[in-house]
Amino acid sequence: MGDYNMSSEPTFSNLQAELEKTINLLQRSGLGQRVSVPADPLTSLLEQCQAVSAEIASRSRLRMVHHFACTGGTLVSKCIAALPNIILASEIDPLSRLGAATAQDKPLFAPTDLIGGILNNPRNVSDAAITQIFKRSVAASLSALSSQGLTLVVRDHPHSHFCTSTEISARPTVREMLSDEVDVLSVVTVRHPLDSFLSLEHNNWIHFSPRTLDEYCRRYHLFLDRHAPLPLVKYEDFQDDPEKSLKEICKHLSIDYSPLALDTFWVIALSGDSGRKSRVISKRARRDINDKVLEEIGKSTQYEKLCLRLGYGSF
Repeated sequence: MGDYNMSSEPTFSNLQAELEKTINLLQRSGLGQRVSVPADPLTSLLEQCQAVSAEIASRSRLRMVHHFACTGGTLVSKCIAALPNIILASEIDPLSRLGAATAQDKPLFAPTDLIGGILNNPRNVSDAAITQIFKRSVAASLSALSSQGLTLVVRDHPHSHFCTSTEISARPTVREMLSDEVDVLSVVTVRHPLDSFLSLEHNNWIHFSPRTLDEYCRRYHLFLDRHAPLPLVKYEDFQDDPEKSLKEICKHLSIDYSPLALDTFWVIALSGDSGRKSRVISKRARRDINDKVLEEIGKSTQYEKLCLRLGYGSF
């Protein structure tokens, strides 16, 4: 199968190249069409080579999950992380300024966080430079993990982009940053906007102004616009039938499904885990709706449009 340097460490990219050369040689030889040679063994070999090559190529893609805060995204992400050979990086956004240390704060001890270490310096580093560092690090991570048979899934942090004082149109989404560097497969998960807004209020995570349901829904529309036409999975559907929804997500991300993920998801520790702690996936009662939010529901055109866009009723 071609020259091979015994001193070099084999990688999936080497194997893929060799497999492709072998497939081409077999196809050019025409052996598969010779009557005197049994067709089945050769066909089987070709199919196996092509399957292995396709699997390696598939692992070179980056998978991503996108959702707003308080939409059940952590539970969904835990289930994805529990699937075979998945490495899930949680709440990633190199341009996020949430939690950044101020001049009076002592920077957090985070020895593995290169970008955070750069941003904690007094000298200004441009967003363009940070984006380049991030893109290269993700590409390198994808390659290194793929060589070990592992699949990288990045759960980004749209809240940092769409629900803070950041000028939304002035910067790329995490997916936009990475799409020109690697092939990206994505899925968006959503929840009824009333439930997510109530949870956002409860957790004191409203980082935008005005702090209204209407403004929240306006920003939600912008998030959906920037992630169109990606497939959407509803959190409510996930609660009703976790197996069906997780299979759907696996199909969108081109990763293997395993029913064991739904039995073991609870052992996965992820950032942003502010919601349920149960080992059983089931629906829970909606939080109480205060008078202020009830009044906003009746007046907000953005809320009405968002419910219609996502296929929800007003309540």
